[in-house]
Amino acid sequence: IWTKEGSYQSYDKDLAAWTKVADLTVKGQGLDEPTMIQAGSFEPIAIRRNSRQAFYITSDGPNIRYSNGSSEGKEFGSNSDLVLYEGVGKRVPITAATMSPRVWNGVLKYEIIFM
Repeated sequence: IWTKEGSYQSYDKDLAAWTKVADLTVKGQGLDEPTMIQAGSFEPIAIRRNSRQAFYITSDGPNIRYSNGSSEGKEFGSNSDLVLYEGVGKRVPITAATMSPRVWNGVLKYEIIFM
């Protein structure tokens, strides 16, 4: 799992712009079954209010599940705390083909910390 402040756009082929936050092995639970990344597998990522954070989640195994999007950069989902946008899909390595638009099929756990 890699992350960077701001958008992935213009950095979707430049791994040097990203920070690795986790390097772990997980066992896929099968088609249409959620595969969890265990709590404590990486340090929490602080995201400031009204900012963007990009994530590059990759696997050397079978495909990570996604849905086709309708428009790259379009709001896909939101609540009063955050907004998720449609993005792109990448193959390994990051310099490989870009598939767009894509929507990650996953669950994001978060908590709000007032600083």
